[in-house]
Amino acid sequence: MKRYKVFFTESQTKFQSSCQGQLTHRFWRSLLLVLLFWLAADTDPVFPENPFPPTLPSLTLKAEDRLLVLAPHPDDETLNCGGLIQEAVSLKIPVRIVFFTYGESNQWAFLVSRKHPVLFPPEVRLMGETRRREALKAGKVFNLPENSLIFLGYPDAGTLKIWEEHWADQPPAAGLLSRARAVPYATAFRPGAAYKGEEILRDLEAIIKEFQPTKIFVSHPLDWHPDHRSLYLFSLVSLWDLKSPAEIFPYLTHFPKWPVPPGYRPQLALLPPGRTETDLQWCQLPLTGEQVFRKTAALKQHRSQYRSHRGYLLSFMRTNELFGNLPPVLLREGQPPVLVLTRTAAEMEELAAKSEQGVEHSILLKEKLISLEKEHLVLTIRLSRPLAREIFATIHLFGYRADRPFSEMPKIRLKLGPVHHHVFSLGRALPDDSVLVKRENSLFVLKIPLKLLGEPERIFTDYATETENYFLERLAWRVIIVTKR
Repeated sequence: MKRYKVFFTESQTKFQSSCQGQLTHRFWRSLLLVLLFWLAADTDPVFPENPFPPTLPSLTLKAEDRLLVLAPHPDDETLNCGGLIQEAVSLKIPVRIVFFTYGESNQWAFLVSRKHPVLFPPEVRLMGETRRREALKAGKVFNLPENSLIFLGYPDAGTLKIWEEHWADQPPAAGLLSRARAVPYATAFRPGAAYKGEEILRDLEAIIKEFQPTKIFVSHPLDWHPDHRSLYLFSLVSLWDLKSPAEIFPYLTHFPKWPVPPGYRPQLALLPPGRTETDLQWCQLPLTGEQVFRKTAALKQHRSQYRSHRGYLLSFMRTNELFGNLPPVLLREGQPPVLVLTRTAAEMEELAAKSEQGVEHSILLKEKLISLEKEHLVLTIRLSRPLAREIFATIHLFGYRADRPFSEMPKIRLKLGPVHHHVFSLGRALPDDSVLVKRENSLFVLKIPLKLLGEPERIFTDYATETENYFLERLAWRVIIVTKR
């Protein structure tokens, strides 16, 4: 900033001396101030591509509401619910914020903040505490009392792994950088809680039972960040276990090439991404200019993240906040298959053009149907082209029953290759013939015995095309409600 001021002070003097008699001092001074502001601004200038909010239903709050905001990391509460929190505080509606992790594994942010890598577990935990203090400062901007912010302390970037594999007799997961296998923070909700799925459910259910929320705002099942996906899933199980009537409002943070346009655009609306499941329903909370201003001020309290990801984070400072959920897939035995996803040729071409693999090598899901047939869940999947070597499809199938602890229910992962398939449960291999797979070029028909899933009442399932190193496509986790004859 200082170098810009020195540069423009010198430039202003030169311009004034060389342009005497042509333009006034006031003109040059105004011009240079505009240029100075543009170059020294935190982000790109604002362009009015879309100055009005989209036509979406508006979220309304009631006097009797109690709002629970579940945030995967410190800063997610501000990005996605900063205006909501302000609205609730102004209406004197109780608000509770729960942070799933301390966010201790964001190595790039720490490198920018500390000017050196944070590698050793004690330093990593200190960075987690730094992010906690930043969240408390942001809470003060929103006039929230400190005791309304709760930190669980589960492993940053490790909670989806817990969801997939660390239950029951499996050992606790290890933190990515902290290497801890239990909550290491004395400031956490329950220090020493093991990094296991049932422990996460225990904490969430205790908080929900005590606070009795009417509306819960949580990360989205479509989100590409593993902690965001898993928090949604753990939250649903907690609500089902407690038979809670609370409404759930997911918010989206991490999605390819979104928000659009990127950067600081406080005059524009946050628009839903276009490349999602067709039955995804969105609503919005319109924000005032003052609310956007305060939300931005709160965001800047998350200094470690703001310094390293400023342009991206400011993309959420818009005239509205978005919330959207996916309805459950209702399956009844004997009824026709339910079409969960279908894409037109034009949509496939557009997605392939935007794929990092290019049009010639992209493998995308074209159609997905689900049905019940004679004690089997049947998945029919049609891809844009056959699976290639080193590219495979992954499908998870987790059953839920109200009369059985979720930790004891089977958790199945299918890995479909171009020729063979493999079946796993909590990381352990099962016989391949546990699931019948028929394939014909790019068409797969999978028959999964309901017994293998624990005779479930509900089923969690997802879909991804990937290599060993990265994802080519990820679809949202969906809930299937099973109704037999």
